[in-house]
Amino acid sequence: MLQKQVINELDYHRAQRITEMLYHMNLITFEEYEKITKQNRCTFSPVLVELLPKPTKESTLTTVV
Repeated sequence: MLQKQVINELDYHRAQRITEMLYHMNLITFEEYEKITKQNRCTFSPVLVELLPKPTKESTLTTVV
């Protein structure tokens, strides 16, 4: 994996983590969460984006630390 790809992966996961925290704090709606997630995937182009799960209201419940 090239250095740029690694950086994109890290940036994607950071951006997605922030998006999840905003959703869990009820600062954005699920519809906004979906839009931001799609934008994150386009912006950062994670290598394995096809394997990432599609967002659902139930699947967005990751542990927020």
